[in-house]
Amino acid sequence: MNKKHHKVNAFVLADSLVALTILVMVLTWLAMCENQLKIQREKMSTTLRIVRLAKESSDGLSHHRQRFIRNDYPYKAIATPYRVTVMRGTQVLWEESS
Repeated sequence: MNKKHHKVNAFVLADSLVALTILVMVLTWLAMCENQLKIQREKMSTTLRIVRLAKESSDGLSHHRQRFIRNDYPYKAIATPYRVTVMRGTQVLWEESS
């Protein structure tokens, strides 16, 4: 083979490697973005569940009752006339005072 043919093959190989590298980088970036969206969706779903539980427990509080407790495993909401607290075990996840 002549030298010109070797140079063309080397250029095609280098060009293919650059294209493959870019493709791998793009696919990796897309996979990372998809994973972040999944994490964000789960976090927002959990937050919505916690806030909804707090609202339901405050709605269950009547004027005659001093305390209302609502369980929704693994969360527990405690409503008093002055405060609503949502907990998981002993950890306070959300609290609002009136």
